[in-house]
Amino acid sequence: MSARKVSRRAFLKAAGLGAAGVALAACQPQTKAVEAEQIEISMRHDPNEKFRQGYADAAAEFQEIHPNITIVFDDSAAPQGGYIPWMAAGTAPDMFRTAINEGPSFGLTGMVHDVAPHCEKLDIIDKFIPAIWDGFKYKDSVYSVPNDANTLLLWSNPVLYEEAGVADLLPPKTWDDVVKVCEAVTVKDPDPTKAVFGYAIPTTIGWSGFFFWFWLWRFGGDFVTDDTYEILFDSPECREALEALRFLVAEEYLPAIDNWDTPFFNGRCASYEYGSWAVPRDVPGEWNDFTPKGPWTADYEQPNFVLSEQVQLKEGVPNYSVFAGFSQFLPRLTNLHPQETVEWIWYTLTTDPYGSMWLRIGNQLLCTTVYSDPWLEEPAWAVFMKQLETTKPLGRNPAQLQFDGECVNPNFMKAWLGEMEIEEAIAKAVECAEPICEEYRNL
Repeated sequence: MSARKVSRRAFLKAAGLGAAGVALAACQPQTKAVEAEQIEISMRHDPNEKFRQGYADAAAEFQEIHPNITIVFDDSAAPQGGYIPWMAAGTAPDMFRTAINEGPSFGLTGMVHDVAPHCEKLDIIDKFIPAIWDGFKYKDSVYSVPNDANTLLLWSNPVLYEEAGVADLLPPKTWDDVVKVCEAVTVKDPDPTKAVFGYAIPTTIGWSGFFFWFWLWRFGGDFVTDDTYEILFDSPECREALEALRFLVAEEYLPAIDNWDTPFFNGRCASYEYGSWAVPRDVPGEWNDFTPKGPWTADYEQPNFVLSEQVQLKEGVPNYSVFAGFSQFLPRLTNLHPQETVEWIWYTLTTDPYGSMWLRIGNQLLCTTVYSDPWLEEPAWAVFMKQLETTKPLGRNPAQLQFDGECVNPNFMKAWLGEMEIEEAIAKAVECAEPICEEYRNL
């Protein structure tokens, strides 16, 4: 046995397995021992050295519990030609991490394993946060193992609320609150570097659709059905969402579109829809293992931002945020041991100290309910974990992913900016998207 120190968890697991084996052997006729099949599982490494070391340590402990399983690490870079050709060529490792919404596209082409049966066999499905597990599901299949998550909240600057006399609305909870705050806070100026805004969305032309998704959800609408690819965005709810954003732009309550780095971090915007990945960088506190080094550039000291769940834009509709994140994919052509691979992934997500790697190193949220971390008890993280209960997944319907960029984004952006009437924008988007949906119906 290696002289490397064995963790208490690994020792107890190994001892438990050994005791069970002795007890079973005492009750069975003596037969020649059958050695377990030796299995090797290749895993593409994250380039971060802390992740590399963490996974190496986890692999060593995992092998103490499962002596027949060896985890080897693959340093190959993400394929330039796309993941599907990479998997189809048989050159992909047995598992790799990428964005959750790739799953259906990989799964419908037969490139990756459906991991749901393997997770069910391990009895771990109900141990994932329900919104996350359901967010990975597509037509009753789950094409990847949830690994880490992120979402967006409303970040608010208390200084501007207090100066404008609307501290009682900090943070805004309804659409009416948003409008009142914008009316009080906004200072219009021909020079955009001097104007003050009431609300901000970190969007560029290419990402505008991503941020429109959860505005549409919060008005009660959606884009397309998963089962029949029927278009849903030709709806009153979509018109309401577009009208609300158009109003904010027209009144100059919202900074110019195509500006990811909004004036929020210049101290000139009251509230900002922003993500969990920035918490260690931008939120100070004794709990934070990092010294915040965010983009704050205002001429006054950075306040303690107020982080709150998303605004409920329409009565009776949940305050949805978008759920995004990453998962581990198992290519069918190369991965001959999906059950053992899923068990290894679960070990890294739930065993101390590896369960907190993505939280503390990657600034991502955790996916399971069986591993906790002191960080998650801090208000900045706790509100993000709470918001995960009311999220919908980053677009993972293959038809939507295609028509969003080709049809919805270009037309809806013009509607936001007042360059096209809302009815015309929706009609053009539907006309463009329908042939795409028809292709998927005929698959």
